[in-house]
Amino acid sequence: LAPTAVMPLKTHQTLLAAAKQKEVAMSKTNADLKEERDNLLKQLAKSGNPQQTVRRYKKILHQYRRGKNLCDAYKPVGVDRNTVGASAPIAELAIVAPRVQ
Repeated sequence: LAPTAVMPLKTHQTLLAAAKQKEVAMSKTNADLKEERDNLLKQLAKSGNPQQTVRRYKKILHQYRRGKNLCDAYKPVGVDRNTVGASAPIAELAIVAPRVQ
């Protein structure tokens, strides 16, 4: 090969290697996001009906009043912060307007 042809070849090889590394990183990020999505969907499925949500919400408030911070109050109830955040509006609506369906 001519010396002038080697430079573009090396440039393309470098670009190809960088693209492969980027693809691997994107695949890992994609897998992590899918796993997080699946976990959040499971948590939402566990949230149940409004009565269960209110019961869980009250248990967390009871633990909080016992002197625990919110993070520690979630553990005995068996839920995480994201589940509570997603289901808190349901609990609040069920408490304010219990007979509305």
